[in-house]
Amino acid sequence: MKIKFWGTRGSLPTPGPSTLLYGGNSACVEVRTDDGQLIVLDCGTGIRALGQALLATEQKPLVGHLLVSHTHWDHIQGFPFFGPIYVPGNAFTIYSGRATDKPLKAVFSGQLDYLYFPVNLRQLPATMEFRELGEEAFRIGEATVRTMTLNHTTLTLGYRIESRGRSIAYITDHEPYSRYYPKWGITGGLEHPAQPLATNLTRRSFVHEEEQRLADFIEGVDILIQDAQYLEEEYASHVGWGHGSVDYALDMAVAAKVGQLVFFHHDPSHEDGLLSAIEAQCRDLAQTLAPDLEVSFGAEGKEINLDPAREITRIGGRKPRVLVVEDDPDVVGILEYILREDGNEPILATDGEQGIAKALAEVPDLILLDVMMPVVDGYQVCQVLRANAATRRIPIIMLTGKTEEMDAERGFRDGVNDYMTKPFAPAQVRARTRSWLLRSGTLADQHQT
Repeated sequence: MKIKFWGTRGSLPTPGPSTLLYGGNSACVEVRTDDGQLIVLDCGTGIRALGQALLATEQKPLVGHLLVSHTHWDHIQGFPFFGPIYVPGNAFTIYSGRATDKPLKAVFSGQLDYLYFPVNLRQLPATMEFRELGEEAFRIGEATVRTMTLNHTTLTLGYRIESRGRSIAYITDHEPYSRYYPKWGITGGLEHPAQPLATNLTRRSFVHEEEQRLADFIEGVDILIQDAQYLEEEYASHVGWGHGSVDYALDMAVAAKVGQLVFFHHDPSHEDGLLSAIEAQCRDLAQTLAPDLEVSFGAEGKEINLDPAREITRIGGRKPRVLVVEDDPDVVGILEYILREDGNEPILATDGEQGIAKALAEVPDLILLDVMMPVVDGYQVCQVLRANAATRRIPIIMLTGKTEEMDAERGFRDGVNDYMTKPFAPAQVRARTRSWLLRSGTLADQHQT
């Protein structure tokens, strides 16, 4: 996939000499999938320049998909000036959240009322289709798009786009659900702030359940584009306005183990010099918190190319065998589906005794083991398997419903290699199983040819 930023500013456009570096246009991001689909995230004033580029370079007719996070003015202001909607034969589908008081088409029609604009919606030559969304998943060509409601002052959706093993999350106009997240002390000054210990931030430290749900939604994405309108001291006086801070965006990126964080929706008062200073601090701090995390500030004209993911090849041509020891049939069904979809061969056991028997008989490449089971629990299963030469070195990921259910020290002492807390996202299961299969030598990682 390819990403290009056409507008990165929040709340209102701020053109002028002090915003030349990061840009003054409001939110608009272009995404091109590997199968040629055009996806546009938000229709702020940046969409005007995107439209000019499309008219100059694209073959006709043009088909596109406009994913609108919400219909606040700064996210739809550029729509009437998007040139391709004035070309007969072009076709666009416009997506946004399903409001209760007014249809999506009526919102855009109202924007083009004669009191505000000389051309109304019915007069536009291009074909328009409006699609209202809840929390769901749908396809655009080869890409899968997932949605999640965010914490803003009107119904707002975050989007996750996945195509050929790569993923992008677009989380803008989103405020923290609670104030309990690490305050890294990022400021507008050139002095580097004191840095809290990275151990203060753990994957399961969120107080509010919706915070955890968002972390699951964005987990492991290659690119996270997230609202970071305020500095932390500014956010304190803007609670309830529906936007996040730089500290919060960094917190979520580290917790969700994303590949690259792009800070977005810059405050109108944040000029280039201030943003440059904050960007330098964030890069240094990210090296301490998560050395593999790349951070940058969204800037007009910035492009990111995501090549298709490297293909996972099975050593010896066979499928990896993954033993699932779990007494909850719903969890078993979910794990079986994810494992098969990722090219593995699941082996299923519904209690600890059966798990031990199947592990010794089949000698799997990886074990997913529930901690809380009747008669023989996960700790006892670990002890038995670690005492047997045939199963001693098989990686074991412990599954637990709540962090407090698991005694981590005991688990690692008994031979657990890793653990996951339920409910887990499919991407989390896929990433963790692939990681341990690669580390154990079961998989080889090769570039696609």
